Order: sequence, then structure tokens, then C-alpha cells
Amino acid sequence: MSSLSNFLKGISLFSICTGTADVLLGASSVYNFSGHPFPVNSPAAVFIDSQLRFLGGMWAGWGVMMWWASNDLRSRRTPLALLGGIMAFSGTGRVISGLKHGFGSKVVAAAAAVELLVPAAIWLFSDWQ
Repeated sequence: MSSLSNFLKGISLFSICTGTADVLLGASSVYNFSGHPFPVNSPAAVFIDSQLRFLGGMWAGWGVMMWWASNDLRSRRTPLALLGGIMAFSGTGRVISGLKHGFGSKVVAAAAAVELLVPAAIWLFSDWQ
């Protein structure tokens, strides 16, 4: 198994685990992440909890698909490209939010950079496999 395949499996496991945690824990896992109180029963909090749980399921599913694609990088190059495009598109959304509201932490800014740069790097390196 190639180094790229192993790297993608690591990303997949991270995605599956964090997505599953989001589904199970919802916004309660991040209410005080910023160090500021979060209005737990506000309409905004209910909406954010619902969105986070839904998107956590999507993120976990993305990880499952990435795991599958990483098993055969040569013949699954198109699904790999689609998964990378989805990640880059999502990273673009994170950048828009960061530019509008601020990134809030270095972790969020780093995540945006990873989401924009890693898909292109994976596409380039997958050609070498």
C-alpha cells in the first residue's frame, strides 16, 4: 500500500471519527470552544446543533468514501478528484466565513488552508502512484 493511500486512510479515519462525534454530541461538544458562553436553548443554538449533527454525518460519509477511493488510487482517480473538490469547496466556505467574521482561532485558519491546499496536492501526487 502506498504512502499516499495510507495518508488518505488517516484522513478518512479522522473524518469518520469526528463526524460520528458531531452526530452523537452535536453542538454540546463545542459550546464553550471559544471560551464564551453559548445560548444553549436559543433558536440559533437549536439550528446550529441540527446543522452540526447533519453535517457530521456528511463528513463521516465523506470519510467512508475517501477510504474506499484510497484502496485503488489508479482506477478511482475520478471519485478522489470529486472528494477533493468537495473539500476545497467546503474550505472556500470556511474562508468566506473567516473573512467576514474572523477565523476565531489558528485551528480554524489552519483547517481552511488544509482544505484548500491538500486536495490539489493529493491530486498531483495520486498521478505518481
